[in-house]
Amino acid sequence: MKKLIHKILFSMFIVIALAVTAISASAVTTYMEFTGPSTIDDGQSTTFDAAIYSLDTPIDYEIALLDSNDNTIHIFDEDKTNDPLYEALDISVGQSAYSADGTYTIRLTAVDSRGDYGYSDLTLTVNPVTVTPPLPPVNPYPIASITTPFNGEAFTTGDTIIFAGYGTDDGVVVSHSWTSNIDGVLDSGNGAYSEFSTSSLSQGIHTITFTVTDNDGNTGSDTIVIGVEQSTMPVASITSPSDGQEFKYGDMVTFAGYGTDSNGFITSYQWTSDIDGNLGSTTAFSTDSLSAGTHTITFTVTDNDGNTNLDTLTINVKQTNAPVVSIITPDDEDDFMAGDAITFNAIASDTDGTITGYSWVSDVDGGLGTTSALTTSSLSNGRHTITVTAMDNDGLIATDSIEITVKALTAPTAVISRPNTGDIFDQGDTIIFDGSQSYDPDGWIVSYDWRSDKDGQLGTLAAISRDDLSLGRHYITLTVTDNDALQYTDTFTVWIIINPLTAPDVTINSPGNGATFTTSDQITFNGSAADNGNVVSYEWTSNIYGEIASGTGAPGVITASLPEGEHEITLITTDDTGLTGQDTVWITVTASAPSAPSSPSEPDEEFIQNSIAIKSINIPSGTIVSAGDSVDFSLRFENDGDTDLEDIKASAVIQELAVMDSVGPFDLDEGDEITQTLNLEIPDYASGEYVVRLTISSNNVHRIVHRFITVR
Repeated sequence: MKKLIHKILFSMFIVIALAVTAISASAVTTYMEFTGPSTIDDGQSTTFDAAIYSLDTPIDYEIALLDSNDNTIHIFDEDKTNDPLYEALDISVGQSAYSADGTYTIRLTAVDSRGDYGYSDLTLTVNPVTVTPPLPPVNPYPIASITTPFNGEAFTTGDTIIFAGYGTDDGVVVSHSWTSNIDGVLDSGNGAYSEFSTSSLSQGIHTITFTVTDNDGNTGSDTIVIGVEQSTMPVASITSPSDGQEFKYGDMVTFAGYGTDSNGFITSYQWTSDIDGNLGSTTAFSTDSLSAGTHTITFTVTDNDGNTNLDTLTINVKQTNAPVVSIITPDDEDDFMAGDAITFNAIASDTDGTITGYSWVSDVDGGLGTTSALTTSSLSNGRHTITVTAMDNDGLIATDSIEITVKALTAPTAVISRPNTGDIFDQGDTIIFDGSQSYDPDGWIVSYDWRSDKDGQLGTLAAISRDDLSLGRHYITLTVTDNDALQYTDTFTVWIIINPLTAPDVTINSPGNGATFTTSDQITFNGSAADNGNVVSYEWTSNIYGEIASGTGAPGVITASLPEGEHEITLITTDDTGLTGQDTVWITVTASAPSAPSSPSEPDEEFIQNSIAIKSINIPSGTIVSAGDSVDFSLRFENDGDTDLEDIKASAVIQELAVMDSVGPFDLDEGDEITQTLNLEIPDYASGEYVVRLTISSNNVHRIVHRFITVR
């Protein structure tokens, strides 16, 4: 017989008692066997043996589960077979839809081809399984605990919140983490204990979870809920100093600020510098002790809710530099005589400001002055330490010092033994100046200085000679300096006179004084000049006609006709030293008898028609004047011709002294008179007799007159 094994699985929470009952249907089978256990526990697997044998095949069979009323609850197996059946059934009874407790029937039913059937029953009791609590795991989950903040605690935005927690485990807690359902991960780290703080939680209701992980990878968590509400922050404002303001080291800096809070009040103030730290805790204060450098100043205010706000700015405190001062004069270790005028001079500079003051002090005499330069002649005898102090606009000072000595020394004595005062020399004479008898009672003479008030320095030796002194009175001064640091001197003065060289001696040989001529005569002019040098030029003039003739060298013989009138004829000669000499005669020129009617254009008529006379010459100061004086020449002119004269010019010249003055042009009508004044500045070195040449001229007339003056 062929065996067929069916495995039927079902589960149930009820207890089933199994009783086996065999019922045979002889009409169907010659053999039917259905055996198995009578009881089973829930969840237990068991084997049931079923055997059917019939001569009439095929056989339909069914194995079913029946309740106590023989109602079919479940069909485990059904099939058709052509062979005798023998099956071993593995039935696992467990939790199923059949939850009633009690005894159940398992029935094997068979029907052959002729319709005859039979069945065999087994009674099966299913007992409920006694549940035994499971043993605790070898490694339980870790436990997380939050210690702060407290569940339900409320905060405001910006508050600093401290989070602390720890984990426990039968093993080792290796890591932890904090999360917020709003802000995500807040913190994480290793170990069982955690503490951190944050002030950046968002506004809202936060579920805070603290999770710990043990060395087996198991986790445990603790959860709290906290609230963060919006807070109104205070406002901090700095009013002084200004952002970016610069100060110098040591300046007094004033800090001022204020705080406001719309939902409370300010409880504290704090000023800090990133360089100097805490500065103050009031709304306003001043300090002059800031370090040099660029400071970030922070002003922080705190309100009654504990909220803070701050304002910042930057200021620069510049390192100030002290000034530098140096004494320029006198030199260190200089010596002076008591009563000497000593000049103190200092120069100071300041790289980051200006010099505001000076102070000079002697360790012997005390304060001397408060300017950069000063002169004093009242220092006491002895050795002085002189100190100058310069102060800048930052109040910083610098000093410099020197040592000087003020001695009660005897000055040297200057002596001029030659020339003597009042000596008179001719121009060009060699004059000996001798100061060799000068002496110094406590030292020696180291330098000599000869000077003339006219010619300046003459020499620097004890004795000198000169032959080139200017004309006039000279005040000669000898200054001697002794060996005491070239500071102590004496002077000696004499005066001498240098006379001019001899001027040319001039003689008019012809015409003779008082001679008479006619306008048609050719008058012979002959003169001579004697000089100790060379005569270099001459000039013949008429007071009416003007220049008659002039030339170089000694005067010779010339001829010329003159207009009618009384003529003052002057011959002037000049030598190679610039000195002049002259001689004068008077002649009369009358009209010649006409032999025929004369033309208006003939010379005599020309002279008569155009004539100007110098009526008078007045020198108010006289003909003797002093060197350096100003001399006026007052000239009165008359037009004694029969035509008007235009563009008249007048001049006065002293050729030897190279001085002159002029007036004009001016007009003079027929028969009119006019007075003009000419001024000559006599040099202060002039001495002697000089010729003044007075000239008047126009387009038609030229007149020259000479006058002599003496300069003393």
